[in-house]
Amino acid sequence: MSKKLTHNKIHRGGPDPQAEKSQVVSAVEGLASSTKSTVKSNRTRLIVLLVLVLATILAVQLFQEIKAGQEDQLQENLYLLTSSPPAAGQEDSRVSAMRELLQTVKGQPQEKSFYLEIVATLLEQADPAVAASANPFSLTPITADSNDDGDTSRKKLLAAAGQLAGEANERFGSDLDEWNQKIQAMVNEDTDKSWLGKPRAYRLLVPEKKASSK
Repeated sequence: MSKKLTHNKIHRGGPDPQAEKSQVVSAVEGLASSTKSTVKSNRTRLIVLLVLVLATILAVQLFQEIKAGQEDQLQENLYLLTSSPPAAGQEDSRVSAMRELLQTVKGQPQEKSFYLEIVATLLEQADPAVAASANPFSLTPITADSNDDGDTSRKKLLAAAGQLAGEANERFGSDLDEWNQKIQAMVNEDTDKSWLGKPRAYRLLVPEKKASSK
């Protein structure tokens, strides 16, 4: 008899499963209600935040596409300026276009390579004997051209190559010292010998015959 009473007493003193279940349900419902209320009150902010995130992602993708397109356009412009020599009388405009391109890429990673490519191209176009695939650090001496028009064109291209090589050396430092020195020596040597092989611009004086005295 005492065992039964003790069992009933212990049983009656334990937690009620139904009460615990009700408390859990109540807590979950309260949390859900609180969350719903919080979301509802901050819905506008959440929407704005989501829009900003999506706009940022789209802006980054658009910027990358624009940058890639610009780089492709710059490479195309370089190819157009270096793929063929300028027509006679168009040397100055070609060099001006090359300078504009170099200004466009100023401060960008490809600036140095553009300088090297343009200078190498000017040297090659000054003398077709220079191989198109020649390394700009391994230069071939320029040969003389007996044609006056060709000589003028060669001088303009060589002068431009020398100027741009000097500018590149100033911008990128000692890495281009030896390269620049070779180009300047080449340009100066061609200038120093430019008078060779040309007809004299003066006429030797012929002594006058004196009248014979009688």
